[in-house]
Amino acid sequence: MNTPKAANTCDQCDAVSSAKAYSEDWQYQSFTNKDTKSLEVIPESATKSRIAISQSKADTLYLLVDDTTDNLHRLSTLKLEQGEWSYMGGHRNVKYDRNIWNQNRDVKVIHSEGDQKFDIQTRGDEVCIVWTDRTHSNAPSGKMTPLVYCFNEAEQAWKEIGASHRIGRDSSSGDIELVLPSNCTCPELANYYFVIVGRPAQDHRAIQTVESKAVVWFFNRDLPDLGWQPLGGESDSASIIQGSSRDAHLAIPGKGTFKCMPHAVVSDVDNLDGIFDDAKHLVFARFEPGTPTPNDMAGFATGRWLLLDQLNHAHAQNVKQDVNDFVFTSSGVPAVAWADHSHENHVYLSVWAGYATAGPNDLNGFVVAGQNTINRGAICPSSAISCDKPAYENPTGLSVDVHEDTVFIAITSEAKKKIYVEYLDLGQEDLLDAQWQHYESNENDLLPNILDDSSDDVDDEDRNSTPPMSQNQIKLNCRGEVFMAHIVERNGSTTTTAAVAKNGNPVNLDSSIENDVSVSNTDVSAVTDSIPAQEHEVSSTTVDNGSFYCNAVDFPCSNESGGEGMVHVCHHSARLGYQTFCIPEADTEVLRFYQKDYCGPCVGGVGGVNML
Repeated sequence: MNTPKAANTCDQCDAVSSAKAYSEDWQYQSFTNKDTKSLEVIPESATKSRIAISQSKADTLYLLVDDTTDNLHRLSTLKLEQGEWSYMGGHRNVKYDRNIWNQNRDVKVIHSEGDQKFDIQTRGDEVCIVWTDRTHSNAPSGKMTPLVYCFNEAEQAWKEIGASHRIGRDSSSGDIELVLPSNCTCPELANYYFVIVGRPAQDHRAIQTVESKAVVWFFNRDLPDLGWQPLGGESDSASIIQGSSRDAHLAIPGKGTFKCMPHAVVSDVDNLDGIFDDAKHLVFARFEPGTPTPNDMAGFATGRWLLLDQLNHAHAQNVKQDVNDFVFTSSGVPAVAWADHSHENHVYLSVWAGYATAGPNDLNGFVVAGQNTINRGAICPSSAISCDKPAYENPTGLSVDVHEDTVFIAITSEAKKKIYVEYLDLGQEDLLDAQWQHYESNENDLLPNILDDSSDDVDDEDRNSTPPMSQNQIKLNCRGEVFMAHIVERNGSTTTTAAVAKNGNPVNLDSSIENDVSVSNTDVSAVTDSIPAQEHEVSSTTVDNGSFYCNAVDFPCSNESGGEGMVHVCHHSARLGYQTFCIPEADTEVLRFYQKDYCGPCVGGVGGVNML
């Protein structure tokens, strides 16, 4: 197979010229375009999907779907280009590489309710997939091991890479992920491929039983005969942690001190009496390359993993399994999102803001973004300034992506059957006081929201209803537009369909909020942080006298704003600045957690009052 050429589009971000223009609302890609019959191309009976977006073509995306037609878990790969879907390779289902199998058979994947068993990534003009193969031990893939295929444009077929020495671990349990380092930020890794296996069983070729530990494998296309090798070599150095893992995520930063070095976040599973419960902690680790050799110039086969931080904050006693994800921002800041199973399933974002300039011996640097705010930085999709119980209630899926220094999180709510999308700018100076923002996330505009096609030629059974049936995945293109891959179901049927929604409303964060004309609430103007100190000091009473934090006698709202027992408070938002709210006295207790908030209306020219 020819070595792919690195695309020289690092500074380009092109949209397909004939692609459909999208509004700022969520739009489903070609779902109602009867001319292209795209609806017939999207696989039905789908249970899960993964999405990849071209680094340079803003409207070209790739979708990998678990197709359960006839109760068989096969894989379908689709490409959306110029507004039309097509199967990659011309077949509905991916076929095994005929150069190895000598027969035309459909790929089969392990089914798992929560674990991630397949992935898709793109780099330049290359598209690759990984999956845990569901075959017998005498099959070419071995036994329940991950296979990696890349698409050959010339042959219009999927070709296996690393077949000479496959990833030699049974990965039927735990996550797997594929990472293709960017040609632009890590050109020295342009021919490298990485796969993390979260909870691999023993090598099926091994004689002795070995403990299941998370491992990252790499393949160098310049040395194809070596096949897949574990980072750290065939030794204990290959294990990310010494205990068992299940959740596993891999990312490679494009900037900073540790630029282009593999990093992992894995769960440290607590094994009590032989019963594996939810992941107790998440561990952040960096791979340190070893001594270069002629067959390993990067030192990947002789390096070791260094554990940098256990994400074990005081309020995180039980990180929920399958509800976590990990990315690096464009400036090299690691961001880990996770749900706290012991605290109402609140979702938090742990960030190491100074990691890009950290030294090799710095081990602990994570803080929760918004830690000084109410709920200690929990994402609370609500118009209120506090939420004891998050609106998404029981999250069953979570995914993260980043555009420059802005992190986007998509949370699938099993209770609400909706997807909540929130974002946070990590480029701001005061992360501990940072506030989450809603991205088209209100109760009337939450995904999925496919509208029934009103045309007369559409039968009732062909219309779509909307409850999500599985985990979602969020991806942003090079223009900052948001794509959401998830599953919907049809009305009057048990059939499910893979869907991709797009919102063409990029978030442009301005460090000067006074000049931000994109703020939707024009009745609220921003003010500077120069609030008179005495205003803050006299604006509250203590708990010792039995009163609430703010007193309606001292700072009453007008009768039109809520009547008796209502009090004015000034609340600071990182994006919207200072805003005046009229809330019940009892709710003012939350202001104790906001360093910039105070009792009474905002001073300095803020207009309008927000009723809660």
